[in-house]
Amino acid sequence: MNIVHLTDHELETARQGMTAFLMDFSHDEADTVHAIRAVLARLDAAEAAEDETPVG
Repeated sequence: MNIVHLTDHELETARQGMTAFLMDFSHDEADTVHAIRAVLARLDAAEAAEDETPVG
């Protein structure tokens, strides 16, 4: 597993890029579509977890 630290702007850029990349694939690339959706879900989960972190 790899850990990548991103700023809020970098995270949004990554999400937009992955979403645009996803739009380029059709049903013939089901494995690629699945992988991209998994990455987007993890980006969303990481952002949600950060939003829930209490500020001390």
